[in-house]
Amino acid sequence: MTIEYGRPGDPNYGRNVALLPLGLGWCSGCQQELPLVEFSVQLSQHSGHSPLCRPCHARYSRDHDFRDREAALMALAIHEDNRRRTDGLRRCAECLQERPSVDFYRKGGESGARGHICVFCRGVDEGRAARHRENVALLAKGQRRCKACEAVLPLERFYHRAAGKGWQAECKQCMKARERERERRLADA
Repeated sequence: MTIEYGRPGDPNYGRNVALLPLGLGWCSGCQQELPLVEFSVQLSQHSGHSPLCRPCHARYSRDHDFRDREAALMALAIHEDNRRRTDGLRRCAECLQERPSVDFYRKGGESGARGHICVFCRGVDEGRAARHRENVALLAKGQRRCKACEAVLPLERFYHRAAGKGWQAECKQCMKARERERERRLADA
């Protein structure tokens, strides 16, 4: 009995036409045919085993873990430094720049906890970051800017979010107007 799967270097690689005897597997790292006991079980693979033999997998993991470990140690040091700070600034673990705390999104669960990567490194443009800073300042005063009408209104004029965290982006009046418009379009259709 044979198991079908391709070998790197074969002209038909990936077409599952190369046949290996039962109990043997092909390591894509060392390019050798080895007994299946040399491979870890990986059910997501076609063969049911890892594409790398155990020694190749260990070598690959060791090389990549070393780089990941250095980055993790640096991020941990930045995190500890940020936790001790009381000046309202934080250091971004990505760009290493010091920024105001409001430039870091809140983390769920812990009260007042902030993330380690600033909004700019998360791909947020300057305009969106400025709006985020403004929203944080307005919330501290019990206000919010409506996304639809751009008016700064007290929080009582906004609905709570369904999940119970925060406020809707649009005021009650704008949400009701949008719902009336939607119902009118559905009635016309």
